[in-house]
Amino acid sequence: MEAIESIVALIVTISILVTIHEYGHYWVARRCGVKVLRFSIGFGKPLFTWHGKPARVPAIPEDQEIKTRNNELIGTEFVIAAIPMGGYVKMLDEREAFVADDELHLAFNRKPESRRIAIVLAGPLANFLLAIAAYWILFTLGVTGIVPLLGEIDANSQAGIAGFGKGQEIVQVDGKDTATWSEVNLQLFRRMGDTGRINFKVKVPFGEHRNLSIPVETWLADAETPYPTMTLGLMLDFPAVPAVIGRLIEGILEWAPECGSEKDSGKIYLTLIHGDDPPKGLSILHDYSIVLGCEHHGKSRDLVVVRGATQDID
Repeated sequence: MEAIESIVALIVTISILVTIHEYGHYWVARRCGVKVLRFSIGFGKPLFTWHGKPARVPAIPEDQEIKTRNNELIGTEFVIAAIPMGGYVKMLDEREAFVADDELHLAFNRKPESRRIAIVLAGPLANFLLAIAAYWILFTLGVTGIVPLLGEIDANSQAGIAGFGKGQEIVQVDGKDTATWSEVNLQLFRRMGDTGRINFKVKVPFGEHRNLSIPVETWLADAETPYPTMTLGLMLDFPAVPAVIGRLIEGILEWAPECGSEKDSGKIYLTLIHGDDPPKGLSILHDYSIVLGCEHHGKSRDLVVVRGATQDID
């Protein structure tokens, strides 16, 4: 399913980029007095076609001799084709097909060089303007992220020794604002291999700000898979997530009939890990022996799951 979603997302993204690109060519060509025969999104067999209204065209030059005429008064043909991996704008051009005398002044190859250059550059320019618009929207609306609010901090960790504690919010790292947890990690990644002190500004629960620092020496220089925040002992304050499993993946866990069908399932909830008290969430489950409880239409059943195998509990 994820692969299909990725393919669909790719096709939609490419279609949007191509449409904007080709519309740039189309829009400038029309304003430069070039007749556009076809505007196609995609290649191959046309799936949908329609014609626009005939455009207003420049008058025929008085010195142009008219021996042949084009009697078709139709506008641009718009096409959505079967293979959505590109597109094109087809313009009137003597180098590709016969052009009647009364339309020679509308042909691309008859236009001044400056106008032809403008038409060619209009596509990339349209994509450039699209990028500016997209970034402006992101800047205006903002990007969703996790607030860097700290959870329980090990007193013996570097963060704990430096004075970090639960409920503090990291607002700056080395003088750079950090509105999200991702930005905290980004600033810490930039200090990999450094020797010195990493400076933090944190906001304590009552709104006061405090400056803290952690000394480092050739920090994470040899780490193959670095985890900057975890290495320092900085732990994010995750909200408590109910230990309810959404679904069981086919082939991984055997489905219990008492829990209903795959389509009409009851709640599958985590009740025990290695005999400990019921956990607050489902943060780490792999390689653990866990106990699952099942509720469906008032009936309950317990299962024990050990690395993908299931069995009833007596």
